[in-house]
Amino acid sequence: MFEFLFQRKDGTIQDILDVITVELNKIQMALLMQEKAQHMIANAISRSPIRMSNKNGFMPPDQLAYRLNIRPNSNQLGSDFWYMVMKRVLKEGKALVVSVGGSFYVAENWTEDPYILFEKRYRDVTITDGENSFLLGMSFPARDVMRFVLPDNGRRKVLTESVLKSYNTVLEAVST
Repeated sequence: MFEFLFQRKDGTIQDILDVITVELNKIQMALLMQEKAQHMIANAISRSPIRMSNKNGFMPPDQLAYRLNIRPNSNQLGSDFWYMVMKRVLKEGKALVVSVGGSFYVAENWTEDPYILFEKRYRDVTITDGENSFLLGMSFPARDVMRFVLPDNGRRKVLTESVLKSYNTVLEAVST
């Protein structure tokens, strides 16, 4: 019924709805590919057993191994727990696991003290089981947590920049 045309910087004339549709499809596909890759990696890691070793070799399974592999807390199975940890690492670049009463929980939010010369402490820790969240009224020293960090090798930045570039193209088309 209506055609909304605009002139690009290179002088070509294009339909604004075509530009928006193409760019939004690119964004959707990029996000879908990222989500699928995260799912595949997290799923593979979550199904792998955790084995502990020392200088004499692998240690026999004990209560800690049970907690890490089978039942980290009373609400989650080991594979669900590690899947959630790995998804957080892959999506946000870091994850924190805290121990409360002998059980392990994934931290949803936390504040990290910026100390260099002293042991870091993690405060205002909110734990989650994927559906519910709970703010813990305690702090944790670095020696009592498991912190997972994915080094930023630039690949996540490239994906983010490509998505932002597509958003910019949509915004340019809309604003002309």
